[in-house]
Amino acid sequence: MKKKIINMFLLAMGKLRRFYYHKFSKAHILHNHKRREGDCARCGTCCKLLFKCPFLDESQTPSLCKIHNSRPMNCRIFPVDELDMRDRDIVNKDAKCGYTFKK
Repeated sequence: MKKKIINMFLLAMGKLRRFYYHKFSKAHILHNHKRREGDCARCGTCCKLLFKCPFLDESQTPSLCKIHNSRPMNCRIFPVDELDMRDRDIVNKDAKCGYTFKK
């Protein structure tokens, strides 16, 4: 129970962190996106951080975003950095993410 509460807190902080970067520190996003490699594996794990996105369609594999072309900026910038990878691993560490970050 305690671990679940800690994980929920970390996921909530991750959402707030990404919102902050999007609104107030675009330089952080740009810097880290230059370090980001790979492509989305469409596992849908990032769409389940803290709560499941209502636009995630898991009826097929890989998952499908029903509003991909008009999705919110928080979705477009994910993952911002390695902390986002930690967050998605809290939700599903078995799903392989297509993104990595160079040092």
